Amino acid sequence: MLGNILSALIAAASCSLLVKAQGITNATCLPAYSWMDNSLGQNACLVAAYISSGCTTGTWTVPALTSLTSSYNPPNGTGVTDCRCSTVEYQLISACVVCQGGTNPAPWLNWATNCPANLISVGTYPHPIPAGTSVPAWAFLDPTVKNTFDVTAALAAANLPETPGGATSSGATTHPFNGPTLTPVAPFPSSVSTPASTGSSSTDHTGAIVGGVVGGVLGLALLCALIFLFMRRSHRTAPAPAPAPDMGMYKPQMPMGSPQQMGSPQMAAYPSPGQNMNYPGSPGSAYLGSAYPHQQYSPPPHVGNPQMPQAYPAPSTRPGGYSGAGEVGY
Repeated sequence: MLGNILSALIAAASCSLLVKAQGITNATCLPAYSWMDNSLGQNACLVAAYISSGCTTGTWTVPALTSLTSSYNPPNGTGVTDCRCSTVEYQLISACVVCQGGTNPAPWLNWATNCPANLISVGTYPHPIPAGTSVPAWAFLDPTVKNTFDVTAALAAANLPETPGGATSSGATTHPFNGPTLTPVAPFPSSVSTPASTGSSSTDHTGAIVGGVVGGVLGLALLCALIFLFMRRSHRTAPAPAPAPDMGMYKPQMPMGSPQQMGSPQMAAYPSPGQNMNYPGSPGSAYLGSAYPHQQYSPPPHVGNPQMPQAYPAPSTRPGGYSGAGEVGY
């Protein structure tokens, strides 16, 4: 009997607390996201404030974003409750960021980083929906699959029935959370790194690296072989240079004559006084006029002491011979 009375008192106290719970926001959503509003005309930010207040005795305020790249801090300290650690609250607070034009909603793993496993519920809300609000159907979608709020999926579920205040989320269960512990940052990054993959992925990466190295070596060897064959072929097909003329085999053509005239030319000594000197073109010369032009040889004029004896023959009076006057022949 006493136990029943205590249970009734506790239930009444709980109901009184839930009745007092209230959400407040000063955030304004863009008209393009009016599909996120519930049937009461409340935007996602106000509904998120109501859901967070379900675990408090007073009001819960969701302020407007300070910048389009900022986001809302995850549950911490006394704010770590099963209300705020539910995916329903995460979906609503992420939609609140998006509807204001924000570009950086927190990933689910960042939002739940301080939540113990026994306080996390996926796809459900652990308490009756606070009075004075109604939760859209898209707030019960599972964000753990993509680790983020899926706007496209939420839009597709916008026309599904809502869960009104005072109602209990059907099939409300608590799911253990075994994900890695992450340190939240402000503002949150648009994505979060996933845990490192295990052995099979490492093996695949190693095989890909080895294959790439082997392929590169084979390709380089093939390129070197092609260059070698090309150079060898070019060397074979290159025309041989024309042989240089053998200067030692060159023999000047001499005019045909008598054996006496075909003797080797020699330098003649100066004639003695009174001896005639044969010059090109004169009778007895070894050179024929048809081979060389007729020229006359003119000794240099007497220079020096006039008393010195003359070392040249007296001038000849023969036609075509030396005339005795100074001449220059070319």
